[in-house]
Amino acid sequence: MVDEKRLSSRKESDETVRVKVITDKPLEHKDFQCRISDLSDSGLRLFGEVPLQQGMTLGLLVEVKGQPRRYTLNGKVQWSTSTTENEYIAGIEIMESPVSDYNVWKELFSETVS
Repeated sequence: MVDEKRLSSRKESDETVRVKVITDKPLEHKDFQCRISDLSDSGLRLFGEVPLQQGMTLGLLVEVKGQPRRYTLNGKVQWSTSTTENEYIAGIEIMESPVSDYNVWKELFSETVS
């Protein structure tokens, strides 16, 4: 049985996200694009070609279909795994920040997913 740790229910998605790594740890790609396979007001699952390490802090620029703007968010990698030689999945927890769209994201998600 899987121990469910999610704070909110997830919605399947196929959105684009621009990721910027905010850390001093070495990584070949510091700024890259990937896909979101599911999302909620408190987190999202990234799918892409760049491996991420647990604990990394990320800046996220998320595009949501049907919305006229992009959302600037901060997140922390909670887990990461490889699916094939060049594909990776990572669970990201959205972190509250006064310089992000955190509150707008929470409102948007509660309006569109309910």
